[in-house]
Amino acid sequence: MRIRMLTTFLLIFCALLTACSSLEQAAHPKVTELTPSGFHTKKGGTFPMFNSVSATGPFNMEFHLETNPSYQNVTRVELQGDSTLVNAVHYSVSDQTLTMFMDPDYTYNPYYRVHVDIYVPDISRFYFKGPGNIKITGLNNSHLRVIGNGDANIYLAGYVQRLDATLTGTSSLNAKCLYTRTIFVNTTDKAQAEVLNNGGGISALAADKSNIYYYSSPDMVAPYERHSGAIMRMQGIIPPYVTAPKSETIPEDRIVGGRG
Repeated sequence: MRIRMLTTFLLIFCALLTACSSLEQAAHPKVTELTPSGFHTKKGGTFPMFNSVSATGPFNMEFHLETNPSYQNVTRVELQGDSTLVNAVHYSVSDQTLTMFMDPDYTYNPYYRVHVDIYVPDISRFYFKGPGNIKITGLNNSHLRVIGNGDANIYLAGYVQRLDATLTGTSSLNAKCLYTRTIFVNTTDKAQAEVLNNGGGISALAADKSNIYYYSSPDMVAPYERHSGAIMRMQGIIPPYVTAPKSETIPEDRIVGGRG
C-alpha cells in the first residue's frame, strides 16, 4: 500500500514539474541569435506612395528624395547585405507608412546590418529604433517629424519650415545642414542633438545626461534643462563643412558591412 502511494505521489510530482517547465518555456520562449550566412544578396521592389517610415532593427538607411516623381504614385525600396539577414526583414506599406522590422523570433548581432535605400518624393515622418546610420538629404518641405531610439545616428540636410525631433537612448541627430524656421527638440537618456535655426525659434528640452547644441542666433529660444541635461549655443563654432555619415553600401566582394 505504501509503495503504491509513493509511486502515485512521484507520478504526480513529475507531472507538476513537467507542467511548470512547459509554462516557463511558454512565458519565456528561447530566442537564438541569427547566424549570418556569409553570402551577399540584394532584393527590393516597388510600393504604393508613402511619406512616413517606421523601422526597427540593425539598418543603415539612405533616403533618395525626389527621385520618383509623385505623379507616378510609386516608391522603391532596395535592401542589401548578408542573405540571412536580408531574408529576415519584414516590410510593407499601409496608410502611407513603410513599416520595416526584423524577424522577432531571433536576436541580431549589431555588428551586422542591412543597408536600405529608399526612393520617395518626400518624407514627413521618420521613426527608427536600433543601431544604424540614417541619411536623409535634399529635404524641402514644411514639416518633418523625427524620432530616434536605441543607437541611431541620424543625419539631415536641406530645408524644412518646422522640425520636431525626439531622441532617446544613445541616439544622435546631426541637423547642422538642415535649415529650419521652427524647431522643437527633446532629448533624454544620453542622446545628442545638433540643430541649425535661421531666424525663427527653438524650443528645447534636454533631460537626464543628454545634450542639445544649436547654431546661429534664433529670434527666440525656450530652453528647458532637467537633471544633468544641457542646452548650449554654438554660434561661430560650426565648421566650414559638415561631414555626413559614410554610406554603408556593401561591395559585392565583401560579405557583410561593419558597425557604423
